[in-house]
Amino acid sequence: MRFRCSLVLSAALVFTVGAARAQAGMLLAADDPKQIAQLDLAQVMAENSTRWLSVRLTGRARLALISSADLEAVSSGDAWLRALDYATRERVAAPPDPLSVCAERSSFALADSGGPGTVRLDARPALTASSDLELQRALAELGIQLNLARIAEFSAHEPAPYRVLWFDAPSAGGATAAVRWLERGSSNDLPKIRVADLDAVPINLIALAKDAVSPSAGGEADPSEFAVTYFPLSATSDYVNARARWQEDNPERWLVEAVNTAALFDDTVLAGEGAIPSAVFRYFSTLTGNAALASPCIAQVETAHTHRSGDSADFTCAGADDLARTESELDFADVRLTRLFGEASATSTFVVEPDAQRNPRLQATDFETKGCPPPGAAEPDGTVSPGAGMPEGRAGTGAFSTNGSEVDTPVEQTGVPNDGGGCSLWVDTSDDSCNGDSQPSSSEPSSSDACSGDSSSDASSDSCSGDSSSDSANSDSCSGDSNASSNDSSGCGNNDKSGYDGDTCSGNSASSTTERLGSPRPKRKHRLRLSLFMLLGAGLSLPMRRGLRRQQLS
Repeated sequence: MRFRCSLVLSAALVFTVGAARAQAGMLLAADDPKQIAQLDLAQVMAENSTRWLSVRLTGRARLALISSADLEAVSSGDAWLRALDYATRERVAAPPDPLSVCAERSSFALADSGGPGTVRLDARPALTASSDLELQRALAELGIQLNLARIAEFSAHEPAPYRVLWFDAPSAGGATAAVRWLERGSSNDLPKIRVADLDAVPINLIALAKDAVSPSAGGEADPSEFAVTYFPLSATSDYVNARARWQEDNPERWLVEAVNTAALFDDTVLAGEGAIPSAVFRYFSTLTGNAALASPCIAQVETAHTHRSGDSADFTCAGADDLARTESELDFADVRLTRLFGEASATSTFVVEPDAQRNPRLQATDFETKGCPPPGAAEPDGTVSPGAGMPEGRAGTGAFSTNGSEVDTPVEQTGVPNDGGGCSLWVDTSDDSCNGDSQPSSSEPSSSDACSGDSSSDASSDSCSGDSSSDSANSDSCSGDSNASSNDSSGCGNNDKSGYDGDTCSGNSASSTTERLGSPRPKRKHRLRLSLFMLLGAGLSLPMRRGLRRQQLS
């Protein structure tokens, strides 16, 4: 009898210790903590819960993720997190009646708040440490200095051994490839993530559950609480910056951007404006690199979903099991997606309860009237472009463009036209160079008239003359008079959070902030570029010079 009691007590003790360690914490440490900009987290709201985490960095840094959990850096997990992000992030529509301002337009494209893509940072070989001192030494070898007192704060709740995944970000920054891990018995609690030497870090949370998800303590907010401006010339908005300002004023609240959507398997239909492709479609298309190759996987999992399959193997395809994990952890019920934005230090417990569905569409409160699409510019045609890196195929329909880059960073870009004369030169800050009237693909317009020569830029091009077209990519230089989009020292529109690492831009340039305040334009070094007009002038002047010389000789 005594033996049995001892056995029961021992089992209870093991269970208690196991339950106490069920929710593994995580410590983020960087050689330059200020470069840590945001966390992206997807989480299954269930007793046994898989999580996917990515960390966004704005500049050069070395980052270490430290945890006692078994962290995995798998490519399928990264594709999964990006697909969930794409399906749920905010799309901003123009206000109800701006057509009188831009008479040439009958409709306006939705502005995708995702912004241009950044570099994906792959994990370096993992390190292990069995004590606080070993962990400190391992970090020091990586160039990350963390004192023992800070490590002790972490180890008091997270006993060794530790697994360390580390990443290197270039000067342009980037986003770490998603790491995933399984929490047991954690249910609806967020992981305890500490960031060394930072008090607060913004976090995007995408919750996968059987119903809507909301903070247990209440205090959630709606994006309609703050003003958002729509810029018609570039079909962009200032939503990301407006959201950041709101968060600074409301650090304890969670902003609910999408609620209870069926976007995992179903395209999100926006009445009259098209549809956002489902997360499952984007997930398998990204993994295979081709929508045609993804079709068998998509058909397999959609059939399993339709027939209410309870077999994880039916939801596993192309060696990817992230969808299968989600389905099995939620008992193969209908999976609903909720997206929230807040601070990692805010309320960390959530509840799952019925709530009305709300898709990720937001109508802007303000309309920028200083720049309209030029006459004759193509209007939204109701087709979603898959974008660079996004395979062709079932991309849905919609009057907005997608950003299919491997990692999508919510960065506001701005572009300002030169208003110093009768001709305006538009500069797309994501292009390499331009000559003529260029319309930015993702920029915030300011006052200007139209200029002759219709051009947009092509990715990673060094120069252009006459008519050209452009989507995105880092820029090297521009010829002509231009205004860069931000007041950085490069002069090529290096937005504070864009992570741009290009060369300087030649010509007269000024930041958008300086332009609005009416301050003098900063002088910048000019890089010699031969434009089409210069070459044409040289060609016309040559015969005249020869004729004059003949007269002098005779």
